[in-house]
Amino acid sequence: MASFYFGVRGPTRPHLTRNRGVAGEVRDLRDDICEAFSHLEEDIQALSGGQIGGDPIFTQDFGAAPQWIVNHNLGRQVLVKVLNAGGAEIDTEVIQPNLNQVLINFVVQTAGKVVIR
Repeated sequence: MASFYFGVRGPTRPHLTRNRGVAGEVRDLRDDICEAFSHLEEDIQALSGGQIGGDPIFTQDFGAAPQWIVNHNLGRQVLVKVLNAGGAEIDTEVIQPNLNQVLINFVVQTAGKVVIR
């Protein structure tokens, strides 16, 4: 006779699961994680005002400096891409202290451009 128990799948979706041991629970967890990530792009679009990809909303060039202060005045959290003077994307510290400003910090003085969506 198969045994069943009630569990919770995801943050709010109850389900009936057949007790299949650890392997079954791992598969269920994997499915839950995949489902959560499938909604990630929608969540990002909602938080960014729907501006994923497409044309940038705001760009600004900078001379060499250890920190760039960007006053974009968009009134929301934004997606930030930092490019060096050669146009290559840079992975660096980006801080959004408020909904209208971004601070970009570098280890060494850097010149380039910020692209905001």
